[in-house]
Amino acid sequence: MGNEQIDSEDSTFAIKAINLNSNERIVLGKESKNKCVNMSDTAILYINGSNLMLWDLKSKSKAIYYKANKGMNIIGVSYCKNTSSLLLTQINFKTKELSVKILNGRKQIVFSQKIKVNEMEMEGVTPILDTSNNFFVFSVQDKLYTIDSKNFEFKLISNKCDGYALSNGKVIYYKFITDERTEGYSIDLSTGESRKVDNSLNDRIYNCEKSSLFTANIDNNFFPTYTICNKPYLWVNNNWKIVSEVLVFKDNKIIVKTPFKNGVIKDNYFQWELR
Repeated sequence: MGNEQIDSEDSTFAIKAINLNSNERIVLGKESKNKCVNMSDTAILYINGSNLMLWDLKSKSKAIYYKANKGMNIIGVSYCKNTSSLLLTQINFKTKELSVKILNGRKQIVFSQKIKVNEMEMEGVTPILDTSNNFFVFSVQDKLYTIDSKNFEFKLISNKCDGYALSNGKVIYYKFITDERTEGYSIDLSTGESRKVDNSLNDRIYNCEKSSLFTANIDNNFFPTYTICNKPYLWVNNNWKIVSEVLVFKDNKIIVKTPFKNGVIKDNYFQWELR
């Protein structure tokens, strides 16, 4: 699957399915506001307009999986395979509230929470979502949250979050200690234990206008990756290590990277190779 941004004020994306063997490309939708997620090897969920769509790889057919209520645009979705539960985020632009719901396998709402957003920073209202074991992890504007999809325990981890990434049962996140400077922390999702981490990148982050923290999935393990002014760093053995490539995903079949050419990280597209 791939996301291709379309120039518009609403920052929507085109969702494409690409057959890596034949390079066949199928446009699934052109009005998505967030990433697509896998429910299984053959079922993919993605946002199209105000609805959540399900695309079946085998039949190449699509159908509405969840229809949004009027005035409640779907802007984020995440799926936890461990509990077969779906996290759905919707925005009400009139009340400036984010609605967070968890649906079970029968599409029944088993958890619901409203989050008030800062209307002065609406450009950051699209959530960054992920899952680790039984936990949903997501950030909205400068706040970082977790939800245990088994007991539905909802936690605010930080209200000064600059970015986060997953690290096998832990969340590595950077929070603002001043208006411009950040520090790195780790929180264990099972125990709730929080501590400072290797902060050797702090000055580099402060002195760089463009940086990005994300999760790389390498051989079914999560590795935080920080790109800072065209230099990539990988979280290895609780320390940041400079690396020569920007891996996004790797398994025994495929390697997906962010292109790194002539010392410049091309973060507006991906490249892949079959193994």
